[in-house]
Amino acid sequence: MTGAPDLAQPLGPEVEEGNIEYKLMLVAPPPERIVHLSTQMNWRLNEGHGTAVYMIGYTDDGEPTGLAPRELGASLKTLRAIAAAARAEIVTVARRPTTALGDRFAAARELESESEGAARVVRVAVVGQEGAGKSTLVGVLTRGKNDNGRGLARMQVFRHNHEVSDGRTSSISHQPLTLQLDATTGEVLGVDSSNGNRAYELSRSCPTRHCTLALLDQPGHAKYLKTTLFGLAGHAPNYALLAVDAAAGVQPMTREHMAIALALGVPLIIVVSAQSYENESKDSRALVDKGWLAADAFHQ
Repeated sequence: MTGAPDLAQPLGPEVEEGNIEYKLMLVAPPPERIVHLSTQMNWRLNEGHGTAVYMIGYTDDGEPTGLAPRELGASLKTLRAIAAAARAEIVTVARRPTTALGDRFAAARELESESEGAARVVRVAVVGQEGAGKSTLVGVLTRGKNDNGRGLARMQVFRHNHEVSDGRTSSISHQPLTLQLDATTGEVLGVDSSNGNRAYELSRSCPTRHCTLALLDQPGHAKYLKTTLFGLAGHAPNYALLAVDAAAGVQPMTREHMAIALALGVPLIIVVSAQSYENESKDSRALVDKGWLAADAFHQ
């Protein structure tokens, strides 16, 4: 009498950081979804320094619900297409049943970036005073849709229900944006939003490469300063994008976030938001100049 097969085990909830991704099913997604999934795969590969693990047939909670053989086969075919788009290859394959009857299965796939032409990931921490439009800016860039004036864009970025209800970011939200670059000059040829709703593409007959911007939306309220500090120090961003509200001007947390970024040696980009407001208190150019003067003072 043969023993029961080793069943797939629960793994615990999926986390945003790290190189492990859970997917319940990947059956025949539309082309725009493939774009988003390849961007997501580039993120996981970067987190794993060129290696990622995909768990197919798992819920976001880490439960191995499994798939029927035909669904699993279709999902793995899609995964190969996503890997090709992300310039990665599947190097390890494993499959286990999720039921004692052996009629449903979960699969693990280890992927590696191809050594040539692999996408580069640039981390950009988005910081600034609460209300400066950080989450709205990230939402518009990555979703490809303008805000409706009632917070629709930022709701796409929020991670928790209380953030949606009070409109205040309290955690670090990772949002990818992929750029298509000229392989020779580095010129930006196109931008793919993270959910594929908008893609700017220029027709060029030249070799291309890709760069993924990992936009790290940070809290702006003083209550969550420790979280923002962790984002700037622990996530090692390549750049910090400092959002300044054109109407409110430079606020206490604007200065605080600027000081932290400069103290950590993170290059600073200043973006003036909400310039269309009729009650704009200062000329946007003056705000930027003030920011750069402050930056120079910190450097000295």
